[in-house]
Amino acid sequence: MLHYKFFYSVRVIQIFALLLLSSATLAQPSARMGISPNRYQISFDERGTQTQSLMVQNLTNEPMTVRLSVGTWELDENNRLLEIPPSENSLDRSIVVNPLQITVPPGSPQTFRWTIIPRLKPVDGEHRAIIYIEELLPEVNESNEGARVRMKMRYGLPIYAHVGERVLSAELNAVNVDRDNNRVFLDITNTGNTHGRMGGSYGVWPVAQFPGTEEALRQIRRAVNRDTQPENFLLGSMPGTVILPENRRSLPLDIVVGQPGDYVVQLDAEFAGLEITDHIEITEPDS
Repeated sequence: MLHYKFFYSVRVIQIFALLLLSSATLAQPSARMGISPNRYQISFDERGTQTQSLMVQNLTNEPMTVRLSVGTWELDENNRLLEIPPSENSLDRSIVVNPLQITVPPGSPQTFRWTIIPRLKPVDGEHRAIIYIEELLPEVNESNEGARVRMKMRYGLPIYAHVGERVLSAELNAVNVDRDNNRVFLDITNTGNTHGRMGGSYGVWPVAQFPGTEEALRQIRRAVNRDTQPENFLLGSMPGTVILPENRRSLPLDIVVGQPGDYVVQLDAEFAGLEITDHIEITEPDS
């Protein structure tokens, strides 16, 4: 029987937090506002789209002034957010937000509305923008100069807006293993015209106990459906990483077994309609 301890990584964002591209957990010194939803995926045409809602909840016991702004973005070669200048036909120039700034009472919600009103006829495909929600801190004066230092929070909510038919397709170029660092990499090209998000699970067995691909997939799916951690293998979730259209990325999968030995990793993943059921051997070295 195998016993595992699980450790979840938490990143602290001191200046601003982007609720963006993956299922990674973000932590901040103290939650000052709640935001819903955390991203948008909508369709539009030359007439625009239906009005969308954005709820900001003030979680503090004092009034909070919040300002909204809109920008545009892409992902760099390391799949990190890259803010880019707007273009004549970029989505951010067609987004209208109301109101742009408001003071939210303590413990209360405030709903913002936004919509797309195209300035030009939109071209088919995926258009992206980002709505920034920024807390405006009060100016320092004689009455509050001795107050505790506060961090200015800024959140970014991505918008994926599509014109025309969505085409989901992808190619798996390779599954590679970095044996020095015990990492698996999925080399994937998004061949569709809309973004894709990795999903699915994986299981890890000692080499001598691996039941074969068909049985391993059955055991993984049964454990996922039952929402239980099995005793005879390690069950993990694939990172919910995004790949934009016409982009090729190598997605890392860090696997920590916790016990030295040779193992088989069985993938049960999906990306843009592409099923990935490869299995790979890894080695957990002595610590």
